[in-house]
Amino acid sequence: MATPVQGSRQSPEEVPFGSVLAVSVRARRERAGLSQGELAKLAGLSAGTLSVVEAGTGNPTVSTLLALSKVLGCDVTDLLRDATDPMIRLLRHSDPAPPGGSISKSRLLHQFAPNGPVEFYEAELPAGSRNASSPHAPGVYEHIWLARGTLTTGPEGAVERLEPGDYFCFQGWVPHSYEAGPDGATFLSALSYTRSLWATRELLGHKP
Repeated sequence: MATPVQGSRQSPEEVPFGSVLAVSVRARRERAGLSQGELAKLAGLSAGTLSVVEAGTGNPTVSTLLALSKVLGCDVTDLLRDATDPMIRLLRHSDPAPPGGSISKSRLLHQFAPNGPVEFYEAELPAGSRNASSPHAPGVYEHIWLARGTLTTGPEGAVERLEPGDYFCFQGWVPHSYEAGPDGATFLSALSYTRSLWATRELLGHKP
């Protein structure tokens, strides 16, 4: 194995297995809103075992990887890949997008494979009103498509101002808000859940 030049970016083959796993598990755990203790309990692992995994040391067994992947709602192979969040998406009405089918002027807003329940809501906010939302259950993504008016929405510190036709998907397990413009706002809101986290939400005391 070649020794990377100091200051250069390591190729995937040169990145230590433990480091990739550590970053992936930690990122997925934090994305799901779980503490180390909660994840260890749900996976049937000791706190020490999980601590070693997230530190990038030791040599976790296959059973440990299987237990973690089951709770985190992914395959074992996913734990060894980049843990950036591909679900977060902002698509403006004016942005180019693939056509969505044979219907005239249709376009694809987002494509993903839900592995849990999806709930759809039609929502309307009066002009100038603001609604602060508590975090949803861990692993819940919120999808907003604005039909009328203007809407400023998203997680605290990362809100976006939406115009009619804009689509925004964000992590719903952090505090977020909705604020209508001077003409009010009518929008579609969908909540997509991870099956494994949906099944354990009551155990952890989280509500959608």
